[in-house]
Amino acid sequence: MKCSAQNNVGIRPKQAEVIPVEVERGLWEQGFLAINDPESLLRTVFYLIGLNFGLRAGSEHRLLSMSSFSFHSDNRGKEYLLYSEGVSKTFQGGLKHRKVAPRTGKAYANVECADKCIVNIVKHYISRCPKEGLRKAFCLKPLQNYERKQIWFSSVPIGHNKLQGMVKCIMEKAGVNGHFTNHSLRATAVSRLFREGVDDKLIKGVTGHRSEALDCYKRGAACKCLENRARYRVREGCNGGK
Repeated sequence: MKCSAQNNVGIRPKQAEVIPVEVERGLWEQGFLAINDPESLLRTVFYLIGLNFGLRAGSEHRLLSMSSFSFHSDNRGKEYLLYSEGVSKTFQGGLKHRKVAPRTGKAYANVECADKCIVNIVKHYISRCPKEGLRKAFCLKPLQNYERKQIWFSSVPIGHNKLQGMVKCIMEKAGVNGHFTNHSLRATAVSRLFREGVDDKLIKGVTGHRSEALDCYKRGAACKCLENRARYRVREGCNGGK
């Protein structure tokens, strides 16, 4: 390890990159995020849930089920999707975490852009899934022959390996260069909240951080995102990647 360090190996481990807003816009414009078919719908639901609730990698997605989500309206009549944490890295139950409250998160409906609204899209996804499947897991395998069918997904959960590479797959399909992983969604969520001046305590309420580890996400993410926009490209014809 010392020899490797002297040769500059392993000194700066690769970190998941933040997803620029322009790249995300391009993913929508070119249909890599969409709801027209089972594969696209699954990718979009995975992306929106990871981004809005700051989930970690694929392991937390694999533990999701229908009981993790519910729909509500606040006292102003605004609808939102409520996420309730189950078992996770920072909440494993037992004596160790007996005084730790599982985190919750709210994602409000986007009334200005209904076709990209997480509330509408998750509802649409649930309507296309078999109820018995959603009791086991939230991310289900798409059916190959789904045309003219109400149900687009089987009752079989998506495998861990496929979930683990979901964001990487989206970016590769879109031709976006960079080191993007599922953790990019979590890093992007924190980066955007920091950029909007949200208090650290409120951000920790979203991510579940209980230590100062949150500071590593600052890492100049917003500045880096702006500086590196020029090197990201979505396939030709996508204005969002320019």
